[in-house]
Amino acid sequence: MKGFWHIVDAVMATVVIIGFLVVTTGTIIVVPEDSGFARVPYSLLRGLDEKGVLRNHTVSMNTQALENEISMFSYNHSVQICDSSNTCTGNVPSAKNVWIGTYFISGNNSFDPHTVKLYLWRSS
Repeated sequence: MKGFWHIVDAVMATVVIIGFLVVTTGTIIVVPEDSGFARVPYSLLRGLDEKGVLRNHTVSMNTQALENEISMFSYNHSVQICDSSNTCTGNVPSAKNVWIGTYFISGNNSFDPHTVKLYLWRSS
């Protein structure tokens, strides 16, 4: 009977310790005002990929053609394309509150990975 009470004691101690850790490690996350907008850059890039436009322009490192495909009326945007050796083309904005959508392309009929970054920021 003594062993049973040791098991009950150990289980209760474990529950108390886990409860304490859950309460003390809880963090408060402050969601920015435009948090729903943070998904827009990725959604735009995915839409271009589904239309068959993104892959060809990405593999040829043609940032200007991609920028011409994107139209955001109240936001400025720029595109940056990086290949597997981290050689990048395009502009990185120096504005505040920039939303970045990153999209990975494996290549076009061969393995040639590229990263496309779409930067969106508010017009002043």
